[in-house]
Amino acid sequence: MDADRTRCTVFAAAEPARVDALVKALSGFTVRDLVMTSPLRIPRVPRKGHQW
Repeated sequence: MDADRTRCTVFAAAEPARVDALVKALSGFTVRDLVMTSPLRIPRVPRKGHQW
């Protein structure tokens, strides 16, 4: 989160239902921009000596 006297930037990474709840909670404020992306799947890179 970043904020000053007139604006606030919020970054949220969570389950879709929790993000939806955050957007609903912010509905009383003027939202100028809202960007939502699809879930990302990032494969784990095996580390030397670790079994996954």
